[in-house]
Amino acid sequence: MATLECWFDLDGVIRILPFRLKEVELNRKNEKLFWHLQRFWFLRRTYNFLIRKPNAEILAFMEELNKRKIGMSLVSAAQEHHREELMIWFQKMKIHYLKTIVLKELFEENWQDYKVRIVSNSCDFYLDDMEKTVRRINDSNGRCRAIHYYGQTKKELLKELFPVFV
Repeated sequence: MATLECWFDLDGVIRILPFRLKEVELNRKNEKLFWHLQRFWFLRRTYNFLIRKPNAEILAFMEELNKRKIGMSLVSAAQEHHREELMIWFQKMKIHYLKTIVLKELFEENWQDYKVRIVSNSCDFYLDDMEKTVRRINDSNGRCRAIHYYGQTKKELLKELFPVFV
């Protein structure tokens, strides 16, 4: 019997800004500036370790999935050279998962195209905070069912994934 897998978007789902503020939607121009600034160690460390916080509801949801032996992976539009820093953040925040999937090359492709390509046929469930990304994954006719995360509780998410068992 195959195991179920649930994948999570990193920013806006697992990592949030304080006070439940939504991360700024990045357009093509300021997305380049944002990632350019992430190249500087001090700015990246300050942003990642002092400003970004783990989402307590998602961590509780992940714990429940772990108890149910459901595999978990994290998907990020972060680049490969940020992988080590992400691992440090996960360890510091005590986040356990199967694997982390990151964008190989900066602007190799649009981040939404990247997520649709990576997620569509690779997992059973996927949580993302961007409604447009969720819609595109669900419209791709892949096996994955994408769910729009907008602040639901652990119980609400469990009910959405497993309506019969909750």
